[in-house]
Amino acid sequence: MARTLGLPTRQLRAANPIDSLLCHLCHGISFPCTTVGDSGTKGCLTMAQFAVIRRQQLDDEVERRRVGLYRKYAVLAMHPYLNRTATKMERVAKDNEAGRQPRAGGEEVFTLSSAHDVTMAPLLSALGLEEARFPRFAARVVFELWKSPPATQGQPKKKAGKGVKAKDGELFIRVLYNGNDVTFHTTFCRSHNLSASQPLCPLKNFLSFVRRDMFSVVNATSYQEACYRRPG
Repeated sequence: MARTLGLPTRQLRAANPIDSLLCHLCHGISFPCTTVGDSGTKGCLTMAQFAVIRRQQLDDEVERRRVGLYRKYAVLAMHPYLNRTATKMERVAKDNEAGRQPRAGGEEVFTLSSAHDVTMAPLLSALGLEEARFPRFAARVVFELWKSPPATQGQPKKKAGKGVKAKDGELFIRVLYNGNDVTFHTTFCRSHNLSASQPLCPLKNFLSFVRRDMFSVVNATSYQEACYRRPG
């Protein structure tokens, strides 16, 4: 590909052209062509070249799972983002508590973050979504914050599980990947009781995961301990 584009091989990493070529492929646009050197020779990138890089991505994905180190990297790499997400959800939840004055500037209802596939991949791994393939073009992850409605006057509260009553305003989280609900495939909600009368994942599961549980894969209980603990 570097020769086709008239570039030094060291200048072209596989991650550079893949994003651009995915845009061309998914929108049905011909791959880029260029004129190389004084001879005026025209060269075009091909589907065969794209297929080699794509195959390399998939093979690398299989190898990462086999070795088992990628998940550890993913947990440490994505904790700052997940922690910001958890903190924001907590803040929004507190702002919506009954009797609280509205926050200056209005209620925050939507936050958008943009990233590359090489950021999405460790995010999926950190959440425990190991069966998710390498992110496709325009892949997206959505974190939704849900709150149970108050019981109507004179109506008894439903039970959320054996011997447990659902609370008014109880908070839940839902995780979507490319529009599909994957909440119960995540590490923090895989064992949740789906047969409960309230089959949603409690937000506290996610908060506990982000603040402590996710570090078990690196034998730690916090980000600080995982990153700065001295061996021996």
